[in-house]
Order: sequence, then structure tokens, then C-alpha cells
Amino acid sequence: MKNKFKKILFLELGVGTMKPMFIKEPFWEMTNSLPSASYISVNPNDAVVPGKIEEKGLAINEDIARVLQDVLKGK
Repeated sequence: MKNKFKKILFLELGVGTMKPMFIKEPFWEMTNSLPSASYISVNPNDAVVPGKIEEKGLAINEDIARVLQDVLKGK
């Protein structure tokens, strides 16, 4: 909580729909409650951003390896 006013990125990699209560929902709640938090979900099939954080989130429906390669290339 000492960093709650800093920029925070919750990066969710490859989490499917079977684990929402363990990973997705806590990330969504923290993104919603922290003023400078953002959320990115990367999953080829199941990347979603719920409506309550759509202004602070991004869903990337791509292969994780490809996304990370693009990040390293500066795309």
C-alpha cells in the first residue's frame, strides 16, 4: 500500500477463464481502487477487461511470446 499513489501496471499473462477468483478479480479490484493503476491481459483466447476498468485496461488477444517479442522490438 505504500506505493498506492505510484503508477502500477498489473500484467496478466496467459490466465484463462478457469482462475478468475484467484488472479483476475484481485487484479481488477486493485486496478479499480488505485488511482494510477493500469491493467493489461495477454491471452490468445481469453484476454478481457471488465467494464468497470475499461478506461484503465487493455486486452491483447495474441500469443504471449509474440507480444513479448514485439515489446522487445519496441512496437
